[in-house]
Amino acid sequence: MKQRLYISQTPERVNVALTEGGALVEYRSENADAARVSGNIYKGRIVDLVPGMEAAFVDVGLSRNAYLSAADAPRADTDFEGGAPPSRPPLPDAREGDFVLVQAVKDEIGGKGARLTRNIALPGRFLILLPAAQGGVSGVSRKIEDEGVREKLATVVSGALGGGYGAIVRTAAAEASKREILREAELLIAEGGAVKEAYARRPTAGPVHSGGGLVYRTLRDLPPGDLDKVVTDDAETARAAVRYFTESGAKKYASRVELYGGAEDMFTAFGLWPELEKVLNKRVDLKNGVWITVEHTEAMTVIDVNSGGFVGDAGMEETAFLANMAAAEEIARQLRLRNVGGMAVVDFITMREEEHKTQLLQYLKNCLKADSMRCAVAGMTSLGLVEITRKRVYGELSAVFTEPCGYCGGGGRLFSKEYLIEKLDAALRKAVAEGPAVVVATISDKLMDAALKSKVLVRRCATDFAGRRVYVVPDERIHPHAFRLRAEHRNIVDLPESARLLG
Repeated sequence: MKQRLYISQTPERVNVALTEGGALVEYRSENADAARVSGNIYKGRIVDLVPGMEAAFVDVGLSRNAYLSAADAPRADTDFEGGAPPSRPPLPDAREGDFVLVQAVKDEIGGKGARLTRNIALPGRFLILLPAAQGGVSGVSRKIEDEGVREKLATVVSGALGGGYGAIVRTAAAEASKREILREAELLIAEGGAVKEAYARRPTAGPVHSGGGLVYRTLRDLPPGDLDKVVTDDAETARAAVRYFTESGAKKYASRVELYGGAEDMFTAFGLWPELEKVLNKRVDLKNGVWITVEHTEAMTVIDVNSGGFVGDAGMEETAFLANMAAAEEIARQLRLRNVGGMAVVDFITMREEEHKTQLLQYLKNCLKADSMRCAVAGMTSLGLVEITRKRVYGELSAVFTEPCGYCGGGGRLFSKEYLIEKLDAALRKAVAEGPAVVVATISDKLMDAALKSKVLVRRCATDFAGRRVYVVPDERIHPHAFRLRAEHRNIVDLPESARLLG
């Protein structure tokens, strides 16, 4: 299935979207100034041992102390595939004040600090190096099903490591040459040595190795498939992508990197913004009339399947089966796109035949294989409920686009100011491209301060909007999510006293 990757870079955010067969399947967004935690390696200082929890709280230089548990699964990367390296107690003979080498496996989410592991993992495109696990290959991706290929890859990687390190063989290695795998193993071993040196040099708690920015991680962790294009609106990002593909052995992709130069916002031009806004809707309509509802609670995500306008030709049982099969594919996409973490419970339409239930569960598992996060499906209960667990690493997509509503005490959510500024920027670019002398944007009074301080809009006024005057006018009567644009080709326009010139 053809994949296209879209990377949009602004002074404030990096937005990355992945489509498969024309359908949006993944979206990631990161503040340009935000320090990502997951994947980073730290020199930590133990500040509190909690024997009753078999855990410790560790200072790694973040806003909150991070959590290190003896029961923490030894999975140190967002795309950890295959077997598991040998587990060991996280803090043998440790005392408060001791330093320890740790890696974050989960970002700070909500009021919880980051989660740590001592099983350090250095991911590449083909391998995940495990410096503390000696003895060669610790596992091969379960997605590589051919036993002959698995054995061949294990032999190649074991030879490259020489018994001094452990490693996980990733799915992408199945399409790599021996030379590419050996080259990456060499680079990862050197990286592991640099981590040890940085740990030894650092006198206090803090970072010793970065897991890389969003663009780098996205390129590194691209799921195997037919990558058709990488489209970006930033020249430096385009050069970095070409450089990465060339150096990582994926040279065939280097020629598929394109720099978008249109006047219109890239995500608008390729129809991505409307698809992203649909993610915030509870109801998702399928083409055949079936629809599902997705509701997020504190403990889990609840998904309900409805046959809607779908009417089969072979009785109620067959209709329920076909509706459920269509819903299963969309549920797998929604979990991936919304970045749902933890547990999801799906209420499928009731079916009587055990064969249909078995086929549905197998199809759901197959659909979830495309997800880079680890997913597991439990059996169907007598009530037709299916439990799905999905590894939680990032916050859910709704947290990127929305913020708690101030009117209802957080029971509802509104689009975040950052997201609305991005939407306003896209609309202004489209308006200015038509050549007016002046553009007046009437916006919510609650958005006014954010618009005047926006780095994106300030930069845009100095570059793309140069020679044009762009004003923002606050209006307390306009909905917080809405704005109105007025383009004028004459230089003199009537404006209220509250109008402010952007830039």
